[in-house]
Amino acid sequence: MKKIQNKSQLTEILIISLLISISYFLIIMDGTPIFIGPFNNIDNSIAPARTVDVLVSLGIIFSFLYYLYPKLLIKREYKKFLYHSFIILIGFSAFEFFSDEIILYYYQIPAEPELVYELYNLESRQSYDFTILPGNLIVFLFSLLYAFTKAWIINERNKVKSEKEKLKAEVDFLRSQINPHFLFNSLNNIYAITQRNKDDEAGKAITKLSSLLRFMIYEGSENKILLQQEIELINNFIEINKLRFSQEDNIKINFIVKGDIKSYKIAPLILIPFVENAFKHGISTKPEGEILISIILKDDYINFTVENAVFKKSYNLNSYSGIGLLNVKKRLSLLYKDDHSLVIEEKEDRYISLLKIKLEKC
Repeated sequence: MKKIQNKSQLTEILIISLLISISYFLIIMDGTPIFIGPFNNIDNSIAPARTVDVLVSLGIIFSFLYYLYPKLLIKREYKKFLYHSFIILIGFSAFEFFSDEIILYYYQIPAEPELVYELYNLESRQSYDFTILPGNLIVFLFSLLYAFTKAWIINERNKVKSEKEKLKAEVDFLRSQINPHFLFNSLNNIYAITQRNKDDEAGKAITKLSSLLRFMIYEGSENKILLQQEIELINNFIEINKLRFSQEDNIKINFIVKGDIKSYKIAPLILIPFVENAFKHGISTKPEGEILISIILKDDYINFTVENAVFKKSYNLNSYSGIGLLNVKKRLSLLYKDDHSLVIEEKEDRYISLLKIKLEKC
């Protein structure tokens, strides 16, 4: 991509220089005797002199658009920009001066324009007197104007593009709301059926499921949420999973929370994958099992522990490290970087996940 961009810039510079050269040589094509300083179209000294002008203009434009503007001016290195601009202008002007001296010597013409006029005894002529440094300064200022104009046009285009993308995102978001609303309306209808049939347990499950879905669709897209909300999500998830078991099943689930959970924020859905895996792999087919979940807040850190039983026939270490856990590890490394630690270990018949995160206060 960078090579393509460089080629585009080179093409752009060549086109600008070509336009300048055309403007120079259109003057020469006029039949009237033309003088630019001592150089004229009678002895054709004007052609090599204007060729030097074009080359110098090309060098100045190239230096500005390819180096001074993108490398220094945009980066606000103003002192370097002024210093290098001065060096470049003086350098090219000196080159043009000595080139002109060589052309004057080659064509054996005086350096003073008036002496040349007298030499050819001209009554009608067009004279364009440009001194070297001011002429090159005009080319430099033209490059500056061109660069700023181009940057303004690109900026305006980007604004329009950004507005279109924003509008499209808003439309897509509104469209995405249709399916969730349909889903929640359907759940409400099913809940109404459970109430009509006096099935309180199924009604409770639907209510919890609705809360889970609402959280994942709306709060799940936020950068940070209250820790209390994440804990409520875990509670709802536990309650829904408890409905799978009867009172006769040998299932023990302990959820302990200690600390000021209302004063901190956390990334949404960062804890729930560990709880989900504990229910998936910590309960046997009998069913039996034990799950311990604890959240302890201390010194702006959350200490989150999930411990579950291991059943060799139903448990697979690789399955535990599935897509959900891999995703949460990536999110932790992106969102909390050095402000977190995660240890997952297996001890005999127990599997333990220990997560520590430095939290942001509300």
